[in-house]
Amino acid sequence: MGLDISHIKLTKTPNKHNDFFYIDEWDTDCNVPIEVYEQYVTIIDDLKFDKIVAFVKTKEDYEKFRHADSFKLDDYSKVFIGDFDETMEKKLSQFVENQKIDNYERLHLNCEHNNVKYQIIAFGEPVKVQGVYYSDDVGYQRKGMDENFYPKFKKHMLWGKKEDFDFAYSCVGDDWYVEHFGQEDVDRMKKNFKENFVDKFEFGKSLLCLSW
Repeated sequence: MGLDISHIKLTKTPNKHNDFFYIDEWDTDCNVPIEVYEQYVTIIDDLKFDKIVAFVKTKEDYEKFRHADSFKLDDYSKVFIGDFDETMEKKLSQFVENQKIDNYERLHLNCEHNNVKYQIIAFGEPVKVQGVYYSDDVGYQRKGMDENFYPKFKKHMLWGKKEDFDFAYSCVGDDWYVEHFGQEDVDRMKKNFKENFVDKFEFGKSLLCLSW
């Protein structure tokens, strides 16, 4: 796990870079109100996965599964016990029919936790969601920030003010990075951040995007 810092610019043009930021979560995600980016808000087709079923082979596996720290029985609509064979397929088909979710998308995963192998199927209901969808990559940096960066930027994932970009630039590299990577590498990081973050900033379009 590490820090990835990106400079993205919002656009109205559909493209392959489709990190979707939900309107309902914007106040938590970003330090600038959504009204500033209103022209980039769009509605797209999405999937809402609120029905999930699990499959374990034995009752013993079920008990281990049920008591696992990361497992919450309420997260699953149903847990099936037994081999995933023709009989199980029929049980699943009956469940799907009863729940009226035969037209939902399916996400089928093989999983393992606490030495218990199990499968899950998540059913995705087609929904319309509103948010900021399209953006272009402008700048990127991996780690390289000093200790002043983290206290300020831990609150949000997205930052949209020029002062945020300037402060982040002031945090690029420190004595530890100079000692371990050399002044030349630190100067290269600073040059990259200045040219691709600070100099290319546009208020109402630019976002400093953090991934921890």
